[in-house]
Amino acid sequence: RGSITSPGRPALELQGAEIRAGKGRVLIDRAALTLFESSSLSLNGEVQLADGEAPELDLHALLRNVPAKELLPEDWVKRLKGIVEVDVDITGPMSANEADGPRLSGQLRLTDGVFEAMPILDRLDEILGSSRFRRLSFNDFTVDFIHSQSTTTLEDFFLLSSATACLKGRVVLSNQGDPSG
Repeated sequence: RGSITSPGRPALELQGAEIRAGKGRVLIDRAALTLFESSSLSLNGEVQLADGEAPELDLHALLRNVPAKELLPEDWVKRLKGIVEVDVDITGPMSANEADGPRLSGQLRLTDGVFEAMPILDRLDEILGSSRFRRLSFNDFTVDFIHSQSTTTLEDFFLLSSATACLKGRVVLSNQGDPSG
């Protein structure tokens, strides 16, 4: 047991772990951590260590029961609510430079979700002459993602709001320009 802290990141409380090390690698059979009061992170996988090179990661993480407000930028906290769960594979070199960092791929799911205070919802209300879109609750939101270097691709996103909307699609986000998809 213990705490893991890093500036600008949430504190992680180690609940337990089974870790083996030797011959230039660290095997994480199981690591269980808690964060944000009642959220959990479980981790397993391998870290390859080589002299003079960045550690090479091959990890699988499960993040559970995280309030969306803990992960969102300040301007989105009032717009999107819900509970986040993420299954993610983390592969590649560990680096402080994002362009050289590991590849993240997996699926994000948001439950008990609500979109509100969004200009596009207000515009829909104007167009349709209704107030049912000012606050959009949804039953299911899932998205597969890949983040590699400075590009994030959101694939197979699916949002279902009973009797209101169903949205499916793909988006590519890059710090090099506008989104596409």
